Amino acid sequence: MKNLIFMGTQSFALEILKSLYEKTKESACITVVTQPDKPSGRGYKLKTDCVKQFALDNSLDVLQPATLKSEEFYSLLKEISPEMIAVASYGKILPENVIDFPPLGCVNVHGSLLPEYRGAAPINRVIMDGKKTTGVTLMYMDKGLDTGDMIAKREIEIGDMNAGELREALASLGAELLGEWLDRLLVKKIRAEKQDDAYSSYAAKITQEDRPIDFSLGAEEILCRIRGLAPDPGATAGVEGRYTMKVLEAALCEAPDDSLEPGELFVPAGMKKNTLAVKCGKGALILKTLQPDGSKAMDAASLLNGRKIAFTDRLK
Repeated sequence: MKNLIFMGTQSFALEILKSLYEKTKESACITVVTQPDKPSGRGYKLKTDCVKQFALDNSLDVLQPATLKSEEFYSLLKEISPEMIAVASYGKILPENVIDFPPLGCVNVHGSLLPEYRGAAPINRVIMDGKKTTGVTLMYMDKGLDTGDMIAKREIEIGDMNAGELREALASLGAELLGEWLDRLLVKKIRAEKQDDAYSSYAAKITQEDRPIDFSLGAEEILCRIRGLAPDPGATAGVEGRYTMKVLEAALCEAPDDSLEPGELFVPAGMKKNTLAVKCGKGALILKTLQPDGSKAMDAASLLNGRKIAFTDRLK
């Protein structure tokens, strides 16, 4: 039996772990390393991540170290003595002594076509940037940030997917890719392709500053931001200083004329009177799914009927 470690958190990592488990459950012992449970909800109760839950459901050992840089974790690593470490969306940078430990290397499933979109939020950023295609890269890890040699790639059309939908699609793609290469990876290190730094780009972590919508921008650019931040954390719009709301789904439409200012609301020509659209710097958007502060997500008609918004309001 081979000893393996899997490191990851959240839904993207879950699909990769499932693939690893199914391919090796008769031939390997997997230890799962995931981030510590975090408080969630109004009661701030500790929430079990889906990766941890899958591990517990399948009787896999689970470690949740606060840091990978401690002597305690390195002692556990030596005790487990993994031949390979597989990583997907772990959320922390691995120290060099961990990366260098397994003889078959640390293998990462990254949610972009490297060297583009290295970093924490490749799935969000590729949509926000208006790109048409993306994919996953299977790579060996080194001490840099997603700079290791590439083993294989798989490409996908983004279409009109939002970040949540694209994350699911890429997770499935990454799971397939790891599954295809796993037998070879577990025999020996594979000759991989070096990344060309000249074509690299960085996908910074999503922050609160990324969320507010600037309606002076063009409708297509705003729509990419909405899709790239949906369903979580969500792009936001302020309603006349009264409250903010997440804009979770929108669609392009024609602006009525030049008399409207960016942020002004209107009913598009030929559409129902409870259809909510907003003028942008160029063009306009139909607002389809919205979530006011403290409320559940709803369509524009429900928002209008509940008098949470009116056509006299302006979005900022």
